[in-house]
Amino acid sequence: MSFTPLPLAEDYVYNGVYNFSENRVIDGIELEGLEWQPVNYENGTTNLSIRVRLENESGLTEEQVAQYKAQAQTQFSQTISSASNDGETFTGELIFDDEATISVSLGVREEGD
Repeated sequence: MSFTPLPLAEDYVYNGVYNFSENRVIDGIELEGLEWQPVNYENGTTNLSIRVRLENESGLTEEQVAQYKAQAQTQFSQTISSASNDGETFTGELIFDDEATISVSLGVREEGD
């Protein structure tokens, strides 16, 4: 068995050989092994949208769930926008969608957890 180094490895020393999309799979795309590119890039701003299905297993009322969603959306947007660095600007939108593949469960926390 022989080991053949990747031909472009020296040009990309900051990436490991097993990285996918330069470890930025949420805010970008990588087509056919090319370099990572931001999604929804407009005027120097990368816009991130994440769709989440919320499952209420906690017994919270509809009003409480609505308040939770509003707070989560605000915190997500603020967190993403504060992550801007090196001249990159980010905006974020958290979308609650019953058809989303990512799910978050609001459950009752057991004592001691």
